[in-house]
Amino acid sequence: IPSTQEELELRRRHQVRRHGDDLAFPPRHARDGAQPRFLRQRLGLSDVVHAAGGPIVRDRLHYFANFEYERAPKTSVWTTPFPAFNVTLSGKEAIKMGGGRLDYQLSPNNRIMGKWHEGRRFDPFGNGNRNHPAATGFSDEASREILGQLTQVFNNTIVNEVKVGYSEFGFDQGGLTHWS
Repeated sequence: IPSTQEELELRRRHQVRRHGDDLAFPPRHARDGAQPRFLRQRLGLSDVVHAAGGPIVRDRLHYFANFEYERAPKTSVWTTPFPAFNVTLSGKEAIKMGGGRLDYQLSPNNRIMGKWHEGRRFDPFGNGNRNHPAATGFSDEASREILGQLTQVFNNTIVNEVKVGYSEFGFDQGGLTHWS
């Protein structure tokens, strides 16, 4: 859900144009307050959003594709009752998302659509707390969704839709400590 005026304007431009293409830096962190580019580079923040769409065959076949990549530094601090166990971990958290859609109008009353989306999130370690840092671990999550849809319009009051889809979610989690 877009939450900033800049993001709403970016999406509106894609919906109005017949054929659009955009490369944007950085819609996601703009929610937290836009930072100048030199400050973003110094903090190690990096995101890229790319979206394209439009007609392939006029009034028959349309496409839309998008990709989003975000990488941000992450630091967690453990403050335990035992000073020898107090640790600070630093790493990079990464999110990659992308998808595509094709719409084809078979006839004035029949349309077919195919849509695909995939996302991946890597978190190098959990948040710091008062437990021992060996209790934390990494998390690597991935999801994929595929949808096909056939729409038939019989008249002004009767519409038939058939949808077929597939969805999967997987994750890999592990500890940061390696025992011998």
